[in-house]
Amino acid sequence: NELKREITSSSPRSKHLMMMQFCILPLFFFFFCTSAFHNQCERSFRIKPTLLRDRSSLVEIPPSISAMMKEAALSIISARENGLQFGRIDVPIPVTAGTELDDWPGGIKQKYSTLLPMLGELMKELNFSAEAMAERRFLPEGKDDAVGLWTDNGVTLVCFPTPESIEALNALIPTKPSAINNDVPSNGTNPNNGDILVLVNHQIFLNSFSKQTSKDFLESAKIIYMLEKLNVKGPKSMPVNGLMYRKYPQPFQISRRIGGGQYVPLKSFTTDDLPKMADVEQIFFDDSAVRDSDLSLFERLKRQLPNF
Repeated sequence: NELKREITSSSPRSKHLMMMQFCILPLFFFFFCTSAFHNQCERSFRIKPTLLRDRSSLVEIPPSISAMMKEAALSIISARENGLQFGRIDVPIPVTAGTELDDWPGGIKQKYSTLLPMLGELMKELNFSAEAMAERRFLPEGKDDAVGLWTDNGVTLVCFPTPESIEALNALIPTKPSAINNDVPSNGTNPNNGDILVLVNHQIFLNSFSKQTSKDFLESAKIIYMLEKLNVKGPKSMPVNGLMYRKYPQPFQISRRIGGGQYVPLKSFTTDDLPKMADVEQIFFDDSAVRDSDLSLFERLKRQLPNF
């Protein structure tokens, strides 16, 4: 101790060396622990090879917008061949010119401009004529809401229908005069046999205050094609991403997103009815309870970060 006091008191440089030791050693220990923790997390974060090797167990989704609209067109053709006369499709629209506060600052008309070329792909697959595809018609009750209308080759497409346009849409359903009441002409024949009305990305959002006519109208439209992203919660509020996927006449399928943008199937439903959201959330919850049970703390934290 006396020697130490003598050195430190007689040499300013020695004081600096000792201070550096006190500062460097804790930093070295911190970086050593951080590196070891990071390596352990990286080893645990690697996706299990079995999920990547067995591609037969993965859900194949359309790789592009064009492929998606082709699938939707084939679903409409199949539904029409099976005698379906009223249905709907729901497809994701890519966000364009979004801001931090709003994905669609231009509202429904901006969505219409984005959906329009996608509908062009759809109509091309349905053999619409160039003249029919170029038309820009709107329902009188929905002009301000971009409720567009196209008709050709026995198919009528209506985009973004609203509750206010239901009455006009009822008149377009081939099973006239009212598909809701299952009314048919007195002679028992359908003058528009083979025709089909298809709603595209409807805006009829139901809640406890919705009118019964809106509920009945939407329920009467068979879901022909759906590709919808789902964001739900697993145990301990673990974020879980997945898909609701349906291509007519195939059943609804629920799939879970894993690494690399791949999806594994969780359940296929046997009916044409849209699965209840409560049942879908429970399916994801149960899967997460098993699949995510061995996640490390670092993995769980990464799941909480958006777009990681």
